Amino acid sequence: MSRGLYLFCLARSGLLPSFEGRVIDGLGPMTLRSYRDIAAVLSEVSLEDAIGTDGETGLREPVRTWRRALRHEEVVEKVMCSCGVLPARLDTVFSSWESLERVLRAHHEIISRFLDRAAGRDEWAVKAFLDRARAKEALFADKLAQEEHNLAASSTGLRYLQVQRLRKGLGNEASQKMREACLQAEVRLRGHANDFRRRDVLCPEACGDREMIMNWAFWVPRENTDAFRACLEDVSGLQAGGGLVLECTGPWPPYSFSPCLEKEAAS
Repeated sequence: MSRGLYLFCLARSGLLPSFEGRVIDGLGPMTLRSYRDIAAVLSEVSLEDAIGTDGETGLREPVRTWRRALRHEEVVEKVMCSCGVLPARLDTVFSSWESLERVLRAHHEIISRFLDRAAGRDEWAVKAFLDRARAKEALFADKLAQEEHNLAASSTGLRYLQVQRLRKGLGNEASQKMREACLQAEVRLRGHANDFRRRDVLCPEACGDREMIMNWAFWVPRENTDAFRACLEDVSGLQAGGGLVLECTGPWPPYSFSPCLEKEAAS
């Protein structure tokens, strides 16, 4: 049975915690191997399991994949606590040390610069969800307040027509207002981050049927963490009751900011 190398992450040699001999679900004992000043956190894996006999990606059993994903993240986060880390995607497998070494040699400067940048920084994920019904009601209440004088002076029948007119088109207007609020929040939060990414918005099925309208990743220096979270709390407070909900998770390894090296994997 052919064996390959499962890559967890890359980091600076000499700064890593000890992983030697530890076993992760479905993988062999973990080991560290270095090319110049870059160390790879690795484990042996069966290439038949990893790549599949028909060319499709293996390691598909849901329970085993879920357990491996947890262990993968645990390893990467442990490294992140000690030094800058370049995390590999789940199930990144190389056919041999020589194939991984070729990648490290070809991209050494890019990897090295990234590890220097990653030291002392964490990724924070912020997602914006729109409660459309609440947003429409909040916007309607604002319009009623603005038209209060005119409505009070109108007859009952005319007032009814005016109120119905105010309700027309609230859905699109509320969405636009919330998107503008998101962009304002983005600008404020970016002031505390060294870098940021707009990520793909997830479908309602992946969000518990909630409507996501923004999905950000912020790369925040650890000395800015308190200011970043305080800013997020302030922005969230300004939107309280208006139909926009901001949710933050982290700190995470910098998956959204890492250079993509996977195209060389399993070669």
